Amino acid sequence: MEIKNKIKLIQENLKSKKFKEVINDCKNILKKDPDNIFVLNLCGMAIQKVNIEESIPYFLKIIKIDKNNLAALNNLANTYKSLNKLGLAEEIYIKITRIDPNYIQAIYNYGNLKQQINDYKNAINLYRKALELDKKNIRILFSLAISLQSIGNFDEAKKFLNEI
Repeated sequence: MEIKNKIKLIQENLKSKKFKEVINDCKNILKKDPDNIFVLNLCGMAIQKVNIEESIPYFLKIIKIDKNNLAALNNLANTYKSLNKLGLAEEIYIKITRIDPNYIQAIYNYGNLKQQINDYKNAINLYRKALELDKKNIRILFSLAISLQSIGNFDEAKKFLNEI
């Protein structure tokens, strides 16, 4: 099977949550092409769902090859956040937003980190920035409403919930 078709199948399997198939298929490709950044990232994302700590070397390898790979940096930060290594996650989110101030996934995920540690003021600021980039994103609207509710701003929270 041609590599492009194989990668499409891997992506479909990732969406279908067939993580073990994705990991096996990625590892087979990586035997022949160990520095394939795209496949390394797919493999890392699948491994995150099976054994999150084992995904870290995949993202680190991508970053070693391409230090400004935003997808790998964001996935690594999300991994650290899930492992409650919040300082490391925050450093990476900040790095991403310095490289690309409009990288919405990192802005949103950084907002989630701030919300997780009850820093609602900064979470709200990050969600508002993310909304500037995607005004109709339901996940962002909902997260913003939750943070607003958490600080007692019920009227504005209700406004965003009504928007959803």
